[in-house]
Amino acid sequence: MHLILDMSGLKPGCTGKLWLGGEMASTDLALLERNQVSVLMPASRKPPLAESMGLKVLPYIDGTGLACGDVSCEKFLERVEEVSQYLFEGQGVLVCCANGAHRSATELTVIVMRLTGWGAQKAAGYVTSLRNIVDLHSTAPPSSHRIHPTKPMDFLEKNEDRITMVNFGLAGNAVMAPV
Repeated sequence: MHLILDMSGLKPGCTGKLWLGGEMASTDLALLERNQVSVLMPASRKPPLAESMGLKVLPYIDGTGLACGDVSCEKFLERVEEVSQYLFEGQGVLVCCANGAHRSATELTVIVMRLTGWGAQKAAGYVTSLRNIVDLHSTAPPSSHRIHPTKPMDFLEKNEDRITMVNFGLAGNAVMAPV
């Protein structure tokens, strides 16, 4: 898993941390405890085992569904507000899916855009520089339930104004090493 935002470097006195990772990280209790992750935000259907470990697990929202229009942007922005509150309260939040490259990366990029006010290109570049397996330029595999197959980057750019309309104006951190 990779640390994307360390709130202590952005807002004095705030200890929240925003992480991006895959299934392996979301099920490694020692790793989560060591890095003070107390909230999981799954972006894929497979429920993380950590739910039985006493961590708060938010209801799943499909990151690919967000990009493809299966999930409303407004609904997801409500989740972003919830996650922001956890971060400002000093909690660690891990946004995760199977690999931490597509679904969760899409959702995490929206969170970064909302927290910083950055546009899609800058936020995506920042997230990709911190976790090099992030791929926001590929279309999800075909599925019978997808309304409009869309590349996450196209979704982010199209909805940039809506996402950043309300933002906290935080800066990003310097590039951080993976855990």
